[in-house]
Amino acid sequence: VPVVFIGETSYLDVPPRFGKWNYRVTLANLFGNEGLSETKQIEFKSAGAPVPALDLDLTQAPANITTEGEVEFTTAGVKLHAGNLVLPPDERWNPGKEFTLQFEFRADSVSEMPVLLSHGMWQGDGWFIQILGGRLMIKFPHGDVEGPVIIPGSWYKVSIVYDGYRFNLTVNDTKIPQRAINSAGTDSKRQLIIGQYEHRSPQYVFKGTLKNLKIYNDIIE
Repeated sequence: VPVVFIGETSYLDVPPRFGKWNYRVTLANLFGNEGLSETKQIEFKSAGAPVPALDLDLTQAPANITTEGEVEFTTAGVKLHAGNLVLPPDERWNPGKEFTLQFEFRADSVSEMPVLLSHGMWQGDGWFIQILGGRLMIKFPHGDVEGPVIIPGSWYKVSIVYDGYRFNLTVNDTKIPQRAINSAGTDSKRQLIIGQYEHRSPQYVFKGTLKNLKIYNDIIE
């Protein structure tokens, strides 16, 4: 009896993630009657560790950064009293098909509407990260990623991952479920501001410490 392989093909617009993948092979005849099945495994190996598009430990001033107001670089990170940092625009800071943003922070105060990082405008383009109503929020034009309530004086380690379909948020190694956001929105050509919003205002001033800021055009779990 002639034997052929019948199966379903899935097409991806991004390469499979590194690691081991299982797949099943089923024998069938020309009439579609299935026979024996066998599970096989294939491994995709990394060609090397992903290189961040931005990597700032913020213990000292980077060469291409502009400081505004009262800023202090310490071994614990950059302490923002009433100032901010500004980096020139870079298209790699926009969420593409794969995007990861990581940073650590400690807020001295959560009053008003402090903005930790800004690379966009509300309901316009890009993204920004804000403490709103005491809660960490990541703002995108097509929806928000909602984080935990922030306690002043406590350290938070944040990882935001976009896989081209949805955002995933992890804070202090705890994953926080999010509703699906179909699109990251319009790319921004704005600067990246640390400690203030695009439209400068006292209500957006972030007072606290921030360190280990990294952006990848890749998925970092």
